[in-house]
Amino acid sequence: MPEETAPSLEQLEDLVEDDRYAQAQAMVATAHPSDAADALQALEPDEIARILETQDKRHVADVLEELPDDIAAATLVRMSATDAAEVVTELLSDEEADILAEVPEEHREAIILALDEGQRTLARELLSYDEDSAGGLMQKEFVALSLRARAGEAIAGLQARADEIASYPAAYLYVVDGQGVLKGILNLRALLFSQPETSVLSIMTKNPVSVNVATPSQDLLKIFRRHRYLALPVVDDDGVLRGVVTKDDALQFESEEIEEEFLRFSGIAGGEEVRDMPTWLRTRRRLIWLAVKMALNVAVGGVIAHFSDTLREVIALAALLPIISDMGGSAGGQAIAVSIRELSLGRIKVEDALWVSAKELGVGLLNGLILGGLIAAGAFVWQHNLVLSGVVGVALLANTILAVCLGGVLPLVLQKLRVDPAAASGPFLTMTTDVCGFALVLWLAGRFVEYLK
Repeated sequence: MPEETAPSLEQLEDLVEDDRYAQAQAMVATAHPSDAADALQALEPDEIARILETQDKRHVADVLEELPDDIAAATLVRMSATDAAEVVTELLSDEEADILAEVPEEHREAIILALDEGQRTLARELLSYDEDSAGGLMQKEFVALSLRARAGEAIAGLQARADEIASYPAAYLYVVDGQGVLKGILNLRALLFSQPETSVLSIMTKNPVSVNVATPSQDLLKIFRRHRYLALPVVDDDGVLRGVVTKDDALQFESEEIEEEFLRFSGIAGGEEVRDMPTWLRTRRRLIWLAVKMALNVAVGGVIAHFSDTLREVIALAALLPIISDMGGSAGGQAIAVSIRELSLGRIKVEDALWVSAKELGVGLLNGLILGGLIAAGAFVWQHNLVLSGVVGVALLANTILAVCLGGVLPLVLQKLRVDPAAASGPFLTMTTDVCGFALVLWLAGRFVEYLK
């Protein structure tokens, strides 16, 4: 009889379907956290919580850190407040803040109240910061040395806390005074190669670069791109060291922001949706912009209705109108994407609107001439009418120039008005290019209608 092989993590769903939770729990208990998380995220939060309920809390925390925050939060909610608090205690502080922020308020408060006093204070502090700031991205795990310490004492202290600080971003050590105010940064290598009696003060880097807890994430990214720092100390208004933000955390946040921006640009309000969200919530987030677009499209319908006599006279225009409006929308969408990216990188500001418009004008003119020429040639081959070719060619040229200039400037204007550019730019651009494109074609056609029949 052939020897039975142990099931792999890929078979976790089958084990759960067969109600073989003991075997599933044993598999996850010995799996690497990232591998376990990869397999678990295909399950429902109730199932994940049941599998993890027997695990060591440190391992559970490691697995939750690898799961998407919304799934990790939903799993915590399925645990008792006491068990959830034990897991939260084992989380890295930045992950703790991210996951707890996703937990519904009533459950979050129950978990926080189940923490010990020190952890409770820490959780409330982390949740008080804006997620789009250094305070929201920082972790509280760092090594602080006294300004009066000597190298030998510092090394002995690190060795005594080896297990605790193994996961810290320990490439840097932070030197503080008696009030916790940041005074310097010490490279771990410099410390190890110093004589035991060497004072920390003499080997540290004085006046280090630091960021305030309120520093926006985009400013953090600029610093990390400009310098080769692996981490930055985060201080409060009094200069007291509050935490450390790593380059990896900042880049991960940027990646998540790009994903959310894509969803907002696609018309998902809030920039976040996964299919295990409640149906009513997903419907509401999509419906907001669909309703706005429907209202804006009424204006487009009004233009067509106004020029209905011209359309009846020249039926060929009905086939050409969608091409002109769609090309304008596509050209403008490209300009919007560039502006949103440059806004996020800090390369343009609201005050640069005229400069952006001038830059887009050249692109719009060249692309409009080429595209207008192509559609004019196609219209002539189809209808053998030079006037019709000229009407659609000029209309596409004008609509392309308008679209790219508007698309380049619109995100800046919306940002000035404190409206999300990624969410609002698309619908307004589409409405404008449709209205202007249709109006241009039909107005010009009306002027030369006797030559188009």
